[in-house]
Amino acid sequence: MPTPQERMDQEYAAFHSALGELVREFTNFELHLAFTLSNLLGVDGFRARVILGSLRNFDAKRRLIENLSATFASDEATRKLTAVMVRAKGLARNRNMVVHQLGGVASRKNQLVFMSDVPDDEIGMNFVGERTVDIGSVRRWTIDAKALTHDLMQVFKGCCSLVFTSPKMHRVRPAGDGEKATPPQAKAKSRRPRRPASPE
Repeated sequence: MPTPQERMDQEYAAFHSALGELVREFTNFELHLAFTLSNLLGVDGFRARVILGSLRNFDAKRRLIENLSATFASDEATRKLTAVMVRAKGLARNRNMVVHQLGGVASRKNQLVFMSDVPDDEIGMNFVGERTVDIGSVRRWTIDAKALTHDLMQVFKGCCSLVFTSPKMHRVRPAGDGEKATPPQAKAKSRRPRRPASPE
């Protein structure tokens, strides 16, 4: 039976391994965003990578892609892409927690605890806010990141027609489909000239 210190060392090794796998898989997902962006902009992958590389956080990249999709992609593609990005947003929060917050192995086996500064209505800023997760959760997040990459690549696969050259506002027909965009105006009453009275 391992000593308490040996158990702690083993769990830290498992935690660091799971953390490394999660970081690599989420990084792979972020790199694949360039293919999506190149489809939405109609540019090559290198230009798309330059643009994404200029945005320093995931939320900015996500909002750029979501707004471009809503403006230039088909409704079907936008729906699929939005679903992927909603999942990615939640996963990004978890990734940021394990990477940027103070944390490590808890006293209970296979438990990890992370501490962060959390706003609190009563005391202002709580400097010992914490969240406990199972190490299995970190491994599941890695699987989720792999699935996100796969689903992202399926959105525009073989379907360039899902992206349009003009924005959606120029493709949507006005209400009435063919009728005038301005509401019909009341016609002015025609005034016929009076005919002169016929001589008797």
